[in-house]
Amino acid sequence: MKLFVIGNPIKHSMSPEIHNYWLQSYKIDANYQILEVEEQDLADLVERIRRKELVGVNVTLPYKTIIVKYLDKLDDTARMSGSVNTIYREHDKVIGSNTDGVGFLKTVKKDLDLNVNNKNFFIIGSGGASRGIIFSLCNTNIGKIIISNRNTKKARLLVEEMKEKQKFFPIFQQTWSDKIIPEEIDIVVNTTSFGLKENEELKVDFRNLNENTVIYDIIYNPLETKFLKKAKSAQLTTVNGISMLVHQAAESFRKWFNIEVSDLLIESSKTKLLKLLSK
Repeated sequence: MKLFVIGNPIKHSMSPEIHNYWLQSYKIDANYQILEVEEQDLADLVERIRRKELVGVNVTLPYKTIIVKYLDKLDDTARMSGSVNTIYREHDKVIGSNTDGVGFLKTVKKDLDLNVNNKNFFIIGSGGASRGIIFSLCNTNIGKIIISNRNTKKARLLVEEMKEKQKFFPIFQQTWSDKIIPEEIDIVVNTTSFGLKENEELKVDFRNLNENTVIYDIIYNPLETKFLKKAKSAQLTTVNGISMLVHQAAESFRKWFNIEVSDLLIESSKTKLLKLLSK
């Protein structure tokens, strides 16, 4: 049995390290690999899942929204967020799901031991990962969400979509040129890929934030982006994307094999990744 993580570029992905470890641990005769694809390859890839040649795939940049049109059905997480990062087969249907939000919330609640009730979020970006996270937040008892994105139109459309689909109205847009994060924000989340390259830096202003504010970057390689370094120098709590990566992977694994990955394997996966990325 085969599984893939697809994207372009994709060589940086650590997902095979996670899933092959779990496949071995649960004695499942399957293999998980990286597959760089072009947009014209997506339809054929979905057909391979339908023909049972593949168990399923994970989807990353830039295909999380593009691949939706090739699927038979979307579950609630994908339908409401408009973004897919996991594809699996159920009976004769190929189904899209989004496990980003689950991964994010589990990190916040379990690893940071934070209660999201009435918390205010500042989300940078409005792409696939952002959509999954925002959808999950809209289903909890948070305070408000502010979105900022270089593409002003995409951010505005996402705000309007969440108001219409989720009936979540404390969601607002902040212009990209305004780099100062409001003082009432409890958690700042970078959902963009900006920071993957060494010379990239998100130029935001943390001066209004209090010492309890958490700065979260879903990027996991490098372990500490310039965004997180700047936050740390401002004496703020910082979190990288390792935990979210592992937790969202566990949700994908559950959909493919109907297995709840144990807490022990989840924690050991985080440790393994930290060691690999620290070299």
